[in-house]
Amino acid sequence: MADDQRSLREAVVLAVGASATRRLTRLTTPLERLHGHPHAVGRYTVVPTFHPSSFNRALGRRDQGGEDVRTARRALGDRVVS
Repeated sequence: MADDQRSLREAVVLAVGASATRRLTRLTTPLERLHGHPHAVGRYTVVPTFHPSSFNRALGRRDQGGEDVRTARRALGDRVVS
């Protein structure tokens, strides 16, 4: 994943799932509390969201996941990508 991070060119990263969120943000806070809130990590903004497989287990998460994607799009609009 470190190689992937070095090759990223976008200013906003949508972290899909708890593992990706922990790896990118280095936070141990549960995903239920982190999702949808942008986090500044170095030169990137990381927006945590749920893994799509969890949508089948918790029906309300589908709506939350959609809102998380909209949050990431808004954050991307706030950043200048070089």
